[in-house]
Formats: sequence, structure tokens, C-alpha cells
Amino acid sequence: VRLQPRILVGPKLEEVDTSLEIFGQSLQLPVWVAPTAFHGLACAENGEVATARGAGQAGAGYCYNFMMSSKPYTEV
Repeated sequence: VRLQPRILVGPKLEEVDTSLEIFGQSLQLPVWVAPTAFHGLACAENGEVATARGAGQAGAGYCYNFMMSSKPYTEV
């Protein structure tokens, strides 16, 4: 298998649109932060709230791990 990157072929880089719509939400970045657990161990103050906020600021999606989270979903 050989990959051929074509990022610089075609329209100007400023004209490339990476946004997508999924579940009725528009995302500027076609990336989702995977469900992980116990963010509170790394950041006791905010935990998953900070991760979700960062994903939102980047225009990416966030998948909440309701079984292993250090914060209730109402806070995230």
C-alpha cells in the first residue's frame, strides 16, 4: 500500500473546508476526543469539563465516558 498525500494539490489551502455536520452539530475540525476516564486524576479542579471545553474551543467533538468519569454529565 502506498499513500500519496495530496494536500497541496487543488484549491488554495485557505479555501479547504474541513468542517462537517454530524448529529445536527456543525464541527469545524473533523476530530472527536475519544472517551477516556478519570481526568480528575490529572486535573482535580476541572477533570472532563476542561477536556470538553478544549475540544469545543478547537471545534472538535467530545465523547463523554459516563461510566468512568470523575464528573457527572450535567457538569460536562
